[in-house]
Amino acid sequence: MKKEEFLIGQDEVLAYLDRIIENENFHHAYLFLGLAGVGRLTASRYFAMGINCEALIKPCLECTTCRNIMKDIYFDVRTFKKDKKTVLSIKYMKEVIIKESFLYPIEAKKKVFILYPESFNEESANAFLKTLEEPSNSTIFILIAQNKEKLFPTIASRCIPVTFKRLDDITLKKILSTDYPPADIDGVLPYSRGSVKIARFLLDSKFCDVYKNFEELFFSNKKSEIFNFIITEIKRAIKEDKEDEKIDATDGISFKDIYILFIDLFIKKLTDKLYDNSLQKLNSPLKEKFVLKEIINLREGLSRDLNADIILPEALMRMREVMV
Repeated sequence: MKKEEFLIGQDEVLAYLDRIIENENFHHAYLFLGLAGVGRLTASRYFAMGINCEALIKPCLECTTCRNIMKDIYFDVRTFKKDKKTVLSIKYMKEVIIKESFLYPIEAKKKVFILYPESFNEESANAFLKTLEEPSNSTIFILIAQNKEKLFPTIASRCIPVTFKRLDDITLKKILSTDYPPADIDGVLPYSRGSVKIARFLLDSKFCDVYKNFEELFFSNKKSEIFNFIITEIKRAIKEDKEDEKIDATDGISFKDIYILFIDLFIKKLTDKLYDNSLQKLNSPLKEKFVLKEIINLREGLSRDLNADIILPEALMRMREVMV
């Protein structure tokens, strides 16, 4: 496997990591910033391979060390990631992560610990900060996050930032084409935000079916049914977002995020159609504009993480009053 095939679409990051590996000028902590699904974890393992590879030109991607790191079975390269509802406790931070970071590697040149700092609480963050201030010589930390501003500033400032860009459509198609039909890929690309993970989630969920049903409804010109349909989907998205445990909160992907994108689709199509002269004979444009405004407000409220249990019923009530 070539390096470019291992980490697709992040050429600048790859070149930067290769320079560090070649010079063996390793800092004790790095901060990999970017949207989930753009290669942050893959790059972390690539970097870990480069640090510990047995070959002359590193990483070779072929030696036992590289293969084991790639498979996530190399003892000295560890990923610490909590589930959706759990923060990383002070006890776990001290007794596992910090303690083990000061132990000598068993088989590696240097240990590599991959962490998600958005799962830290204040106590665990303060404990980790002390480790960054007086780091172990045997361990390199790689922190994976989406937004630097949401991290504890004292931690972020002690790490070297590495920024990952969103993947373009050509790159996404290349990555997804081995697992999904081209037509399905094209259907989700506008809503994938340059992320393989979001694209796969959309492709594996019922999003494509919902989208298809929406298209059929929209072009049938049954406006009142469209409003009912989109509101039903919003309610289902919020309900599933509360109950589903398969999507990790540290990656920032949720049903609510997906359906905010879905609402964007609805707004765009409805806006385009509102000024189509052939549809002026349908429901009152004033009513449609009012409902459109309510949906836009609802979308903005959801994106700001306002309480869905409060804003959704209120929006529904206002829309129901004008649509009857």
